[in-house]
Amino acid sequence: MGDTRDLSMILDAGVPLVVVESPDEPRVMTLLLRFAMKRGLHCHQWSATRGLRPAEMADEPGAGGRLTDPEAVLAHIASTPGPALYVLCDFHPYLETRQDGRDRIIRHLKDIALDQAHLKNAVVMISHALELPTELGRLSAGFQLRLPSDEELLALIRSQAQEWARLNNGTRVRTDQAALDALVASLRGLSHAD
Repeated sequence: MGDTRDLSMILDAGVPLVVVESPDEPRVMTLLLRFAMKRGLHCHQWSATRGLRPAEMADEPGAGGRLTDPEAVLAHIASTPGPALYVLCDFHPYLETRQDGRDRIIRHLKDIALDQAHLKNAVVMISHALELPTELGRLSAGFQLRLPSDEELLALIRSQAQEWARLNNGTRVRTDQAALDALVASLRGLSHAD
């Protein structure tokens, strides 16, 4: 619940660029889709391989979306009035300032952010690691998924034990509190996906 609330606060504040560093892209997308549905926003997901697609269809097999070029998708976002949420997956390679046109991508993002009051579009970039160029820093906010609490880990362990029992003719998993505490302790620091 905390992740949903925290991410919603950032997006509701009108931050035009949001950076989410996480290897758990499906979980982040679930949070973003939930946010978009509650706010009645269109949500689009982009990747270099699938192009721009409605986020709720992004994982469906079949033909890819249009706009697979990063500069083209940013031009589209900059010219399409919102409100909408655009999620750019693995955009980090395109943010390196070089003389081969990558600096144009940074400028496109800056233009989108500066025109946010008019466009009302938010851009969320999801990557395992992403460092924004300095010129985009004040126009953005970072977000990280919380790690599971001890209570969530315990619930996960119990759920797995119940599943094991179901698959093994109702045989219950036997443990004691010390072993359970040790298992929870060994799982601390892992993400929900891990």
